[in-house]
Formats: sequence, structure tokens, C-alpha cells
Amino acid sequence: MQFPQGPKPTWRGIRSVEAAQDLIDVGILLNWSDMRTLKRTFSENDQIRIVQHFSIRLAERLEDRLSSEIIVESLLIWMAANNSEPLIDGFLESVFEEPERLAIIRVFTEIALTSEATDYKHFEKMFAVAVSIISQFGLNLKFLAEKYPEELAGYEEVLTHIGTYLISVANNNNSSIRLCLMNYFGVVGVAEKNVEPFNRIMSRFGHTVLDSLFALLFMKKTEGVALQFLMDNLPFVLLANDKTQQVLFEIFKFYMLKKPDKFALFLTMFVQELKSDRPSFFDDYKDQVKETFIKHLALLLKIVSEVDHKVLAREILFGIVAFDNLTFRDVLIADILRSKDIRGFYKDSLVKLRDAPSKQKTLDSISQFRSTKRGRKPSFSRTDGLGILQQVNFLGTHDAARVS
Repeated sequence: MQFPQGPKPTWRGIRSVEAAQDLIDVGILLNWSDMRTLKRTFSENDQIRIVQHFSIRLAERLEDRLSSEIIVESLLIWMAANNSEPLIDGFLESVFEEPERLAIIRVFTEIALTSEATDYKHFEKMFAVAVSIISQFGLNLKFLAEKYPEELAGYEEVLTHIGTYLISVANNNNSSIRLCLMNYFGVVGVAEKNVEPFNRIMSRFGHTVLDSLFALLFMKKTEGVALQFLMDNLPFVLLANDKTQQVLFEIFKFYMLKKPDKFALFLTMFVQELKSDRPSFFDDYKDQVKETFIKHLALLLKIVSEVDHKVLAREILFGIVAFDNLTFRDVLIADILRSKDIRGFYKDSLVKLRDAPSKQKTLDSISQFRSTKRGRKPSFSRTDGLGILQQVNFLGTHDAARVS
């Protein structure tokens, strides 16, 4: 489209998808202030068409660095101002339909994470959404390549490229970015049978991100989303190295003593999750996850024995015996029974539970484990329907508010 002579065209005031596409075509940089009206003007479906047009033009201009930078920055402004997972999905879908999809992903990753944006005020939000998009590029590459190896031939090099760039931003203090990296390197780590990148990011911010997640778990406004994130991602932490396990144990211990009743409920729900048949990314490592988890429970039992907290002890003991088919369970129980740091009552209860055909009935029959508290029992709300990017954005935003 040829624009008439006169003032330079801008995004302000446009009202049609075609007008937005024309501005993308001629390389007009989108300003954050324009998005105040644009996101109200266009429906979600129209916005998806617009962000998909960004991908089409980026594919054509990969060799033109300046044009590519304008496209990427404008796209990130649009995405960050909306915070919409469907928009990101629409953009990803469009990119993967392009013949040069691998080149687009490579160029987008480089520009989004290294170029200086002209909008410094909103740079952090744009950078966070860039990390989200790039992580989704990586996850899609990994799992689509298994279905369509010919169409994605050479994806390994691009996946390595993505991993290198994402590792480089692990020092960023943004909570959303850290949660995104935790999920990305957890999923890719188990898929590629290489958890070393996950260990690296956890060594940089493991204590901070885990402390944040458990703090949000015990806040009413955030508990449902924090619970969903932990159910899906804590297994990756349990597959990490000894240093990360030490960090996790300290977090467990702190919140167990600070919020004993709700922490006991969390343990119950996590045990149920590990025992369920729901498909997960870590299915090939479930026994290893369970082993590490009950090791943590055994250490927590020693602390609970010192303070003699029956509610916590009940759920910890049940968690230890819950995995009947796990060979390591009986080895651990034997170690606990030899320990001098655990009260005899807890040892006796452990033996009863281990040998009982109905563990729940046996647990309920032990009078010391019956709660004497009146009123409502503690509970967590559930929000299992949120996608990973929605979880990351929600938790990251609330963690920033909690810290400030």
C-alpha cells in the first residue's frame, strides 16, 4: 500500500486489521501508548491475525536486521501489553507454518534477547514475554520434531541455540522469567535425559524461586495457581542434584513449621499426584522422583518427631508408605526404624501402616492421629485449567507485588 504524502503514518487511531497489516508492511514501530486504545479496538481473533502478520513479514526480512528489529520490538510491545496466551499461541502457530521456521526462531531469539528496545520504560515486561515466547519455541521444537522429523530437520542446533540464550538470562531477577526457565529446563531436561542445565539455573536462583512458590502457596489469592505450578514442576526439582535437594529441604522445613496444617495438606495432595496415572513429562523418572521425595519425608519426620506434631507426622508417615511398589520404600523404612532420632510411637505407627492392607483405615484407627480441632479443615483451591504461560504471568506478577 502506498501512503499519501504528508505526516508519517502511525498506529494511533487505526481501526482495521488491514490498516495494522499495512503499518507492519512499511515498518512503522509500534509505541506502547498506542496499545491503550488498540487492545480495546480489536477483538482477540483480530489481534491473532495481526500478530501472525508480524511472523509473515519477519520471515520475509530475516536478512534485514533493522526491519527485523522493528518487527520483533513491535510484536513484543503488542504481546506484553495484552498478556494473552492465545496471542502467543497464534504467533507460534504462524511461525511453524513458515518454510523458514528454524531461521525465524533463531533470529527472533537473538533479537529479542540481545537488542536494545527503544521503549526502556516497558523493557522488563517485553523481555519477560520474549523469554516466554522463546521457551515455547523450544518446547514446540522438541516435541513436534518427534512427530515431523523431516519438516524440522536440523532442529537440534536451534534447540541448543535457544538453550544457550535462555541460560544467559538466568541471572535476571524477574520472577516470571525465573518460573519460565524452571519449567522450560525441567521439561527439556527430562526429555533429553540431561538435567545439567536445570541444575545450573537452580544453582543461580533455586532458593529464591522455591521460597516464592511456597509463600504464594500459602496465600489465599495465589494458592490455586501456585499449587498447580508445584504439582507440575516440583518433580523436576526432585530430579536435580544434591545442592538443589538441600535447598528444597530447607524450604520444606521452614514452611512445614510455619504453616503445619496446610503444609500437611500439600504433602497429601502431592502424594496423590505422584500416585496418579495422569500423563506427565517425567513419567520415565517417576520412581526416581518418588525415591527422592520420600527421602525428604524421612528427614522431615525427624524434625516432626522433635516437636511431636501429630498432624504433620500423620501425613509424612502416610507419604512414606504410600508407594507400595517402590523397592526403595522398604529400605528407607528400615533406616527409619533403626534411627534413634525418631519417637517409638512414630516407628510403631510406621510398621502398622507398612503392613496394613488398607493404609488409610489403619491411619484413621490410630487415636493419636485424630484431629481434635473443630471448624473447617484447611483446603486449597484448584485452578488446573491454566496454561503454563498464564501460570507464570500470574505468579510472577503476584510475587513482585508480595516482595515490593
